[in-house]
Formats: sequence, C-alpha cells, structure tokens
Amino acid sequence: MTKNLHVFKNRKETLFFVVLFIISIISTGLVYALHFNGPPIRSDGLGYYVYLPSIFVYNDISMNKFIDAYSKHYNDTPTDYWNGVYKYENSGNYLDKYPVGVAVMSLPFFLLAHFGTLIISNFSGIPPNGFTDPLYHAAQSFSGLFYALLGLLILKRILDKYFSSKSVYLTLIAVTFGTNLFHYFTYDAVFSHPYSFFLFTLFIYLTIKWYSNPNKINSILIGITTGLITIVRPTNLVIVLFFLLFGLGSRNTFTQIQERISLYFYKYKKIILIITSALLVLSIQILYWYLITGRLFVYSYTDEYFDLKNPQILNVLFSIRKGFFFWSPILLLSIPGLIFVRRKLKGFNLAFLIFFFVNVYIVSSWWSWWYGGGFGMRALIEVIPFLALPIAAIFEKILEIRNKTKKYIFLFVIVILIVFTTYMMIQYWRGLVPIDNPGITTVMNALLNRYV
Repeated sequence: MTKNLHVFKNRKETLFFVVLFIISIISTGLVYALHFNGPPIRSDGLGYYVYLPSIFVYNDISMNKFIDAYSKHYNDTPTDYWNGVYKYENSGNYLDKYPVGVAVMSLPFFLLAHFGTLIISNFSGIPPNGFTDPLYHAAQSFSGLFYALLGLLILKRILDKYFSSKSVYLTLIAVTFGTNLFHYFTYDAVFSHPYSFFLFTLFIYLTIKWYSNPNKINSILIGITTGLITIVRPTNLVIVLFFLLFGLGSRNTFTQIQERISLYFYKYKKIILIITSALLVLSIQILYWYLITGRLFVYSYTDEYFDLKNPQILNVLFSIRKGFFFWSPILLLSIPGLIFVRRKLKGFNLAFLIFFFVNVYIVSSWWSWWYGGGFGMRALIEVIPFLALPIAAIFEKILEIRNKTKKYIFLFVIVILIVFTTYMMIQYWRGLVPIDNPGITTVMNALLNRYV
C-alpha cells in the first residue's frame, strides 16, 4: 500500500530526478543572479500570465485594472495594444491573444505566491499586486519547471516499458541537455513550452494505456489532456491524429482502419467521455472569449496568419536561424531509430510520422516561422517526447555492440552532440548567440567563446 504512494520507483530514479531538480534550480538562479534574463514573467510569458492577477487580485476579467497598475508602476502609459493584449473593438475590454491554458495550469503556484505575499506584505510593505513581489515571478518560473520535470518522469515511465534502464537514462539525459528543452526548464520556463511538453508526454502515455484498457478513467484523463493541450496552444490539437492512428501498421491498412472504426463504435460511450471531457476543458477558453467579446469563438491573433501555400519546412528543421535539428543535432538519431522502435512498440511509427509531418507543416506555415526570440525551434519542443522513443532504441542498439571500441566511439559522438547544444545554450544566455537570426559567423564566434 505504501509503495503505491511513492512518486519514484527506486533510489536510482529518485537520485536522478533530485540531481536534475537541483541542477535546474541552480541554473535558474544563475540566470537571474547574473542578469542573463529578467524578470521571469516577461514577453510571451506575461501574456500567458496576465489572466491570473486580473481575475484573482483585481477581480477584473477585462484586465483594465491590472494593466493600469502595471503601467503606472513602470511609468508607462496604457495603450490599446499591450504585450499581446488589446482593446477589443468598442467593448472597453482587453482581449488576451494568448490562450488561457498556461494560466489554468499554473493557478496553484500563483495562489501560493499570492497568499505568501499577503502574509509578508504586513511587514515588508510589498503590495500583493500580482507582479511586484519576487514570489510571483519565482512561482511562475517554478511552475514551468515542475511541469517539465513531471513530463520527464512520465516519459521515463513510457520508456521503461520497452527499453533497458541504461538506455532510458541515457535518453533522458540526451533529450534534456542535447536539445533546447533544458532552456525552457529554466531561462524561459514561463512560456507555454514546458506545459506542452508535459501534456504531450502525458498524451502518449494515456494513448498507449487507453488502447490496452479503454476504461472510464483513461477516457476521462485523455479527454482532459486533449482539452488542456488545446487551450495551451490550439494548433497542437493536431496530436489527436496520433491517438486515432496509434496501433495501425502499413500492411492491410484498409482492414485495420475498418477494425479501428468498429472499435470506436463498440466503445462509443468511452469516445463520448473523451469528447465531453475535452469540451468541458475547452469551455474555459470559450467562456473567456464570450465574457470579453460576446462571441463564443474568436480568432485572437488578428493580423497574424498561416501561409499554408508557402511552408518553410527546411528552415524550421535545418536552418542556422532556428533549425530544429541544427540546434539539437542529437535528435537526428531518431531517424534511424524509427527502424528499431517499431519492433518495441508496434503501431507507433505510422501514427507518429503522419502526426509529425502534419505538425511540421502547420508550424512552418506560420507567418513568423522562426517564432521570434528563443533558443532553437521552440515551436517543436512538444515533439521531443515522441522522438525519445526511437532515440532510446538507438541507445539500446549501441549498448548491445560487443566491440568496445565501436561502442565508445558512438557514445563519444553522442556526448559531443549533447555538449554542443548545452554549450550553445549557455552562450545564448550570455548573449553571444543572439535571440534571433544568428549567422554562421555568430555561431562560430560563439563556439570559440568570442563576442562579434
């Protein structure tokens, strides 16, 4: 009975996540102590956050009171367009273009910070206004870290089903430090990406679980997860493709599709549960739109758009500017890894590949395909838990190599790839890599630790 209450399986797992947590906390502290970034709630993060103080501090969903207080504190004049929040037509209300999902998920951390500020304000003089006290910033940053680490723990649970312990830990290290994921654990933890990483990992876990046991609990959980994915980043709803196609192979596809449709009809009550649970979560966003605009559905990004006729797929995946594989080359291991992962998890490849290419097409069709400032291609961070499976399959094969020289050569190359990304992330923090549009000269200077 007691064992079931334990978060971690064993001492090794406990040690791994405790060490990772400590590294993350120290790194986050250094980011702000050395003024690499600040304050935590800034840029897009401020747009995601503004719901919380507006509703729970100022009791004003129109956001007018919060924006007025925030602007006065920083000696700014409130404008009709404020950090992605803008006056909606003639309503007098501000409409936040950023979805409500991050605010929903970080609410417990905000409330802890607010109550803490209320307590210390009596003797500190710091007003509980939602932004002055460092507690608000620390809580929001910790919220992103919490969900990212929880996502990694769930990812480990998935990998444990199919791979050896050594392969699993190597994979977790690779995807954490060999990609831009750790950057969004720490430096930009208030953005939506750690939340989406957690939700996508949970979605994979629940998809595998649902097809082995499509009961009420699993149906409700996958519905809630789908709803949260949508209100954190609406375009990520494309992940439903993975659920629909999971378990299907490339042979006898038509027959398999017929069997899948029959399964959904047979389990129609569970499918209704999934849809209902997702819609209940989605109704939070719809209710917000209605209260602000009087409309149930609103395209809040106004003049920002998708150019579906001109997707920048090669730039998104391989460019120096923000290429997904350029800044996280360890992820290239996932390509040959797909050959081996299909033996471990049948029906994964087809579902993943269709989801991946549709998702990349959508991401690369956004008018700003580089997605503003950030380290690497942040719009594809959500794909990392999918790629972890074929990467683990590659590690499994490398560890099985009997020739020690060959094995260590492979492992050495992998270490170099991980070090490259971690080193370049630190150079980004230091300002040697610009927040956007670095050229080959900039990259070379950053590698040589030189300012341009």
